[in-house]
Amino acid sequence: MAFYFDSGGLTAALLIAAGLHELGHVLASLLMGCRIEKLEFSAFGIAMEKEERGEFREALITAAGPLVNLFCWYIYGRGTYPFTFLSLLGQASLMLGIVNLLPACPLDGWRLVHLFLLKTLPFDVAEKISFWISVLSIFAAGLLGFFLLTIYRNPSLLAFSGFLCVYLIRQADPHS
Repeated sequence: MAFYFDSGGLTAALLIAAGLHELGHVLASLLMGCRIEKLEFSAFGIAMEKEERGEFREALITAAGPLVNLFCWYIYGRGTYPFTFLSLLGQASLMLGIVNLLPACPLDGWRLVHLFLLKTLPFDVAEKISFWISVLSIFAAGLLGFFLLTIYRNPSLLAFSGFLCVYLIRQADPHS
């Protein structure tokens, strides 16, 4: 249905950028020697169950997705291929890479912050701090989303912030 209303190819570019992002995580896992036991697809990407190989390797695996997106932007999105699908793919990759670096649960940026806090602080303190960093990030993204909605009539960031808020509430409530 989305392809029917999207003659410019943005939906396809976003899906390909998301696929490349997740492929980055999978390839980094394999390069780190982690055996992947289960892949589960969801609206938030791929949930991967794998062998634990330490915080440093986990951080590299987590960073691989956004790094693949930024690499795709560097190759395709800097005006090298103006007004082509490759340019659109590069721009979609940049957007996806930046959004995934937000320190909001369950995004890659949050996972990197969480891994760092777990390495440097006691578990319960790290959990509380990473939760509140996530809450503040979602709140800031929501405010920016409201601004984009009122000025540019673009509801995407506000909707995405709502999506992240619902996810965080469901994670915090053990009965959901």
